[in-house]
Amino acid sequence: YFIANPLNTTISAANVTDLTSGTYDLYRFSAAGVDGKEWLNYGQGSGSFNGTFYTGYGYLYANDQNVVLKFTGPVRSTNNARTFTDFTYSNSYDWGAWDLRGNPFVCNAWLAFTDGDGNAVSGDSYDFYVMNDDGDDYEISSGPLAPGQGAFIHAEQTGRVYYYSYDPSSSSNSMLEMTVSQGRGKVDNARVRFGNARQLPKLSFREGSTKLYIPQGGKDYAVVRSEGEGELPVNFKAEKNGTYTLNFGTENVEFNHLHLIDNLTGADIDLLATPSYTFQSRTSDYASRFRLVFSTTGVEENGTEANANFAYFNGSEWVVDASDNATLEIVDMTGRTVAHGTRSVGTNGMAQGVYVLRLVDNNSVKTQKIVVR
Repeated sequence: YFIANPLNTTISAANVTDLTSGTYDLYRFSAAGVDGKEWLNYGQGSGSFNGTFYTGYGYLYANDQNVVLKFTGPVRSTNNARTFTDFTYSNSYDWGAWDLRGNPFVCNAWLAFTDGDGNAVSGDSYDFYVMNDDGDDYEISSGPLAPGQGAFIHAEQTGRVYYYSYDPSSSSNSMLEMTVSQGRGKVDNARVRFGNARQLPKLSFREGSTKLYIPQGGKDYAVVRSEGEGELPVNFKAEKNGTYTLNFGTENVEFNHLHLIDNLTGADIDLLATPSYTFQSRTSDYASRFRLVFSTTGVEENGTEANANFAYFNGSEWVVDASDNATLEIVDMTGRTVAHGTRSVGTNGMAQGVYVLRLVDNNSVKTQKIVVR
């Protein structure tokens, strides 16, 4: 969990009842890094975290038992209360303008952000993220923090994080949310934010978990921003073989065109008509499974241009018109890459059947079904 001190005073971890019961781990996050480390361990390791819980800050906690943490001390008034912590932006660290903060009230807390001059900024200029229900990843949140709950804050300027015991804002975010589920349970999510929004790198606390993410510039993201028109790759990696379902929802944005393309099967799903897609996946499948083609301002011919044939067969190999940095692959129906090249790729020695030709050229991804006879 991301936990927080709900008291109106600093307290030692040693004075939090049941905190150290069982086999536990406790970390403080340091955006600036200490001795090259961003996560500083307490009690179970050699990190420099001294176990002090400050108000308004969050901490990462794990335990192999069910425990109830008890904080004892003075609390703030919750009658339309407001407090803040200072937030320092720096681009000198891997995490940049990130910090782990927490609810300083014994009631729900809403978060807001101001610039260095104390002027309120829009909700698109900052984000906060909470631990998911499984405790193995974090996800964007638009709701309040519960008492004792921590959250990552992301903003790209110096300012102040304000905590309110009431909802001070009626502002809304514009986004497309993608969730992947197996059976009845959600296993991961990713979002596209529109306008002046922040991007969130993908982070997982459990190796081998099923992941849904958006690759950009060599990095994996849980949240990316968009101007409202274009194409985005969507990667998926299954923890185990089985049937999965992608579900799509929108908030404060209207699409003229929203299609999901399955690069493995060639399926083209109009998400405005059917906002979900069920598919089979194996752990060995190629991660670059999907792409989104969308527009909030209109596209031509229902996006068929994105699926138009881009390669031709010259009698011995498939040839494309692409840049020197392009990657051309032939992928079989299990998602396995069986051949690759740059501007051409051959099919000699391949078994007869249907394959997918996949071209990655800069930020563009195209697929085309081919048949080897």
